[in-house]
Amino acid sequence: MTVKNHTLMEALADLCKEAIDEKRHHDALMISLIAYLEARARKDNVSADGALGIIFSTANKLRQGGPLKRECSFCGRLPPKVKLTGGGGYKAYICNKCVDMLHADFHSKDGKKD
Repeated sequence: MTVKNHTLMEALADLCKEAIDEKRHHDALMISLIAYLEARARKDNVSADGALGIIFSTANKLRQGGPLKRECSFCGRLPPKVKLTGGGGYKAYICNKCVDMLHADFHSKDGKKD
């Protein structure tokens, strides 16, 4: 995929759609989490809410049926320290270690520091 004249959020949305279309749901989760963290950093609540919707939808696709366990949707740690919830009965969880790892990874690739 060629990314030209895109904002970061548009590029992440395109990458996420591509991953979902190719049924690479774990990649879609990671991309949408990065989009969520970036939107939060920019205080863009609309984009953050959209990214959360993709996280919840993709996590639901990964489920093998039955209720989603209360564990980190990314690494499986129990119990999560951070809980992300969504409407429509979907819930996804993420632990602090995964949030920290993704935040650090995103900012190290972007050249930014906290």
